[in-house]
Amino acid sequence: MNAPASLTRSVVVQIACVAMVAGGLGALTAAVEPGRWIVMAFAAVTAIAAMVGLLRRGSRHAAMPTLAGLALSALGLLLGYGGPGGAAQLLLDAGTLGRVVATAHEAATQANASFPPMPSSRPIEMLVVAGALAVYLLLDAVAVGLRAPAWSGLVALGLWVPTTLLVLPAPLWAFVISATGYLLLLAASTASGSNAANSLAERARVTSFTARYIAAVAAATLLVAPALTHLPIWASVTLPTLGGDVGGPVRISSDLDLRADLGSRSGQVILTYTTAAPDLGPLRVFTMTNFNGRSWSDPDSPANDLVPVVPGEQLVPVGVDAPAPASAAVRVTIARLQDVHLPITISPRSVTIGGRWEYDATRDQVIGRQTTSAGLTYSMSASIPTWTSAELAAAGRGGDVPAEALDVPLTSRTAAVREVAQRVTAGATTPYEQAVALQNYFRDTRNFTYDTTVAPVTSDDAVWDFLQEKRGYCVHFATAMTVMARMLGIPARIAVGFLPGQPTGTTYTVTGKQTHAWPELYFAGAGWVRFEPTPAVQTGLAPAWTSPGTAPAASPSPSATADSAPVPTSSAPTTAPAAGAGGATGSVSSWPAGWPWIGGLVLLGSALGLVGLRRHRRRTTIDPEEAWASLRRRTSGAGVQWTDASTPRAVVAAVTRRVSELGGALSDEELAALRSLAAAVEDLRYAPRPAEPGGVDLRRHVDAVASAISRAVSGRPARDAGPTVLPSAP
Repeated sequence: MNAPASLTRSVVVQIACVAMVAGGLGALTAAVEPGRWIVMAFAAVTAIAAMVGLLRRGSRHAAMPTLAGLALSALGLLLGYGGPGGAAQLLLDAGTLGRVVATAHEAATQANASFPPMPSSRPIEMLVVAGALAVYLLLDAVAVGLRAPAWSGLVALGLWVPTTLLVLPAPLWAFVISATGYLLLLAASTASGSNAANSLAERARVTSFTARYIAAVAAATLLVAPALTHLPIWASVTLPTLGGDVGGPVRISSDLDLRADLGSRSGQVILTYTTAAPDLGPLRVFTMTNFNGRSWSDPDSPANDLVPVVPGEQLVPVGVDAPAPASAAVRVTIARLQDVHLPITISPRSVTIGGRWEYDATRDQVIGRQTTSAGLTYSMSASIPTWTSAELAAAGRGGDVPAEALDVPLTSRTAAVREVAQRVTAGATTPYEQAVALQNYFRDTRNFTYDTTVAPVTSDDAVWDFLQEKRGYCVHFATAMTVMARMLGIPARIAVGFLPGQPTGTTYTVTGKQTHAWPELYFAGAGWVRFEPTPAVQTGLAPAWTSPGTAPAASPSPSATADSAPVPTSSAPTTAPAAGAGGATGSVSSWPAGWPWIGGLVLLGSALGLVGLRRHRRRTTIDPEEAWASLRRRTSGAGVQWTDASTPRAVVAAVTRRVSELGGALSDEELAALRSLAAAVEDLRYAPRPAEPGGVDLRRHVDAVASAISRAVSGRPARDAGPTVLPSAP
């Protein structure tokens, strides 16, 4: 075979192998939410394929290029995911391998605890990249090293295993790409064999056969295969499932590990409920008080004071002196929840349900002798929470609570976490004010970012890790507030359940994405009271009773908190977009350069391309939440304030009214700027798919509105010099 032909065939073989891997990655989009992992896996495979292809041109040993590719892939994974927090690093150190192993373990934990499509995260990204590289190297070894290209089709199925076993609908284009790559590989191999022929006739015969073979398989792929999927026998074929199937039952784990998410966070419907009460609040499934520094768990011994659930009899938790009368009728229908705990309201209620169910007044949860199942229907007559800030401020810490509600696990960072808790609540004088200060600290987007990705552990204290990472999801926010409240002497526990679903009239649909955890703090006479430290981007407004007009402004700046901790860390608030935007969170995983051979140069080029793309996408303007926080700070200095409970629309109306009362007026441009900013905040917080701000200059809106408010406030009489607190949302 002449050199040009050999070079062409080598290039075609590598392209075919990469195409087969790319098709497998496309199939994985049915099991993992699309995100950065697709780009990273494809770039890594392409870079290694280029290096292996070049090495094959100068190597006489069939296995050497594959082994070199394996070594370089391992080095790339160690450097790309072995840094502190799972970030990239330029040099290996003693802890690199351990961090990569921890990230791999975290990926396995997330995979086992998730339902398809599982959220994209950095551990899952590393797992996919490693799997894609492994499949490519096996494809190269079988097709080129062992000269058995026909068997490479079985190797390529490795990336299709999750989609196939979970019976997920893989996209047609993924199959077409994989099949095209496989046929291309066979054609290149057949053409190579035909070059050994000594006659033009033999060469033409082989070429003709190859063309007919490719055409026949392509026709079968595009025409026959889709038709087969509509035959009755196709639907009767079942495959074993791993980790539950996409339409199967859902159970919320009663052992919450802070390195893994809550049960299923997919879009499948868990339950629906009907009620005319718009302020019912979340539905709680169970509560937990035992925390070991890393995870939550049920008590070791079962409750011994369970009472049967009697229809019409109000279930009142321990510690509630005077429960409000029932005023809301709720009817719940289970879709996919399979759990021994029954979802109930957070305030006292009566439950009417068939079967054997018992009530635990200490933990305020209903437990069954059987699990819930699809089609189960029950009703509740519930009271609406009527706590007020004044009542909670007057309440004390004491009460009949489990001893575990004050337990704080001893770790190497306990003292540092306690110091942060004390600094955050330095201006608070009552347990209630301390609780509000903690909640406001965590909900402030200048301090923390809601993010479903989880970095590998860096210490033996999950709360400390979260305070340093400054990003996490509901379990992290709830755990941090619960532990810090206990450090201040306030009994606290964590509750798990569902946020209010999507309303359609009086019917609310709850999906796995509403699975949520929140802290409940105990106040004498009031009982266990829900707080909401998770930012509004996920939870909406904080409970009304947690946003008093006189709440202490004890939320220190991010730099003050971080600088006070014993271990130095970056205090700048993160600017990566929240999860949901394709999973592009965290630092860029660049493939380090400096290797003294051409494979390193190829990987460096890939890394520079990804970094350039990320820089190109970097936003040049502030987002609506940042603009809203900036306006809030600037108007607070002018004497006009509002709380987290104030909706954007309420702020618009209140600001306009207050400026008018002070003798001023917003111009048309200033009013339009305020409304535009409020609309952008509403869209970001509550829209299923928030729109991009586009060319709107939110900074100019903030400047215009703040200047108008300052101008109006500065002109008021001296006797009205006190701050103006805008009313909270009803």
